[in-house]
Amino acid sequence: MNIPQRVAFNTTVQLVGRTISIALTLISFAIVTRYLGVAGFGAYSLVLTFLMLTVAIADLGTTPVGVRELARRPDETHGLLGNLLGLRLLFAGLAALALLALSPIVQYESRVQEGLRFASLAAIALVLIGVPAIVFQSRLRLELAMLVEIVSSATTLILLIFVTTADLGFSAVVLATVGGSVLAAATGYVLAARLTRIRPQFERSEVRRLTKASLPVGLFMILGIVHFKIDTVLLSILKPLADVGTYSVAYRFIEQVLFIPSFFVAAVFPIIASYHATGDALLKVAIDKSFAFLVIVGFPVAAGLFVVAPDVIKLLAGDEFDEAVTPLRILLLSSIFFFTNALFSSLLVIYDLERQMALLVAAVVVGNVALNLVLIPPFSYTGAAVATVITELCGGIAMMIWASRAVGARVDLSPVPRVLAATAGMVAAMWAALALPFGVTVVVGVLVYGMLGYLLGVVSRSDLALLVPRAAR
Repeated sequence: MNIPQRVAFNTTVQLVGRTISIALTLISFAIVTRYLGVAGFGAYSLVLTFLMLTVAIADLGTTPVGVRELARRPDETHGLLGNLLGLRLLFAGLAALALLALSPIVQYESRVQEGLRFASLAAIALVLIGVPAIVFQSRLRLELAMLVEIVSSATTLILLIFVTTADLGFSAVVLATVGGSVLAAATGYVLAARLTRIRPQFERSEVRRLTKASLPVGLFMILGIVHFKIDTVLLSILKPLADVGTYSVAYRFIEQVLFIPSFFVAAVFPIIASYHATGDALLKVAIDKSFAFLVIVGFPVAAGLFVVAPDVIKLLAGDEFDEAVTPLRILLLSSIFFFTNALFSSLLVIYDLERQMALLVAAVVVGNVALNLVLIPPFSYTGAAVATVITELCGGIAMMIWASRAVGARVDLSPVPRVLAATAGMVAAMWAALALPFGVTVVVGVLVYGMLGYLLGVVSRSDLALLVPRAAR
């Protein structure tokens, strides 16, 4: 299997796995929203927000740096993985303690504080699962990563069905999420052990080296998660939990969409890193093709969701969350930059520009906080959505320029006009088909985009030929 075929295989496996995982997650989402209601879902989302912030801080950038170091030093795999595990064991304990300490400090209602205490168990599992993730990504065995994710989603769903059927309350819903994370971590280590030996080590020199290399990346990741989650925290401080629930429903759809660029970049990151390390001339081609893929997928996904947003909200969250349509549509305007930033941020890591990247994201976070403080008081969740769009637009353009300078060549933007034309045709067809059943509207959009994409040359024959084995041609 050649390199493009490996990327195609990993991307396809992740797409199938992600489809299964998203389906399970959305069923869980529908159960939770209907069981907890708007304010209850706001409290639940707030607990998950603090959990994700804590896990991002505890990761400290060791995941991408671990993949990069394994690519650079493949003969030191066992030592690297052992020290990464030792480091993460320390970070996992600190993450759990942070959430336990946070619960009596934050001035939220009692169910949020109790949820934070239970979430400390999930923090340990989510931090430790990073080591198997590094193994899977560095070995290009992303089908195993998807299996772990499916185990997590399926376990959480089963536990949620039991919890809500028995009417065990808010804390039990949080514990269902904890159960999915713990079983996923256990599954990840069992699968990773089949590929390599993972034994905890704590060699001071290696740990110091990994920590030093990870800190700039970790700062970027922390700033990134703060950028994604700070609006929810500010909204919870300035507005009722019901507003948090409405905004969190809208943002939950954006988070699901974001897994598309994340799994693709996870597949292509080790390959681009290898091309850069060896000075391979295919580096620029790989970057341009990756950008083209993200644009080809990103525009129609965002535009299609914009059209069917009312139907999607009603179907998955219920009538009680109909006010989430407006913030969802606003947030979708920024989603294309979520797609492309996944690639550009990875390039800055590969080119060892983590410090500069952290400065850029810090500026975006400061701008985002300032805009939220101005827009949330008068406009609530709509203001938070507008603040996200403005900061993603500015940050996305800046990151593309910076990444292009690092590579030493401009990213090929030629696919963008053709993709926009095909997307516009798709949107027109979907608007015309809105009176039809939801599934029919979606199928119409997919068919029209595919037809226009082919006619406009969005994907060329040479692109398709890269993914076809020679023996089949």
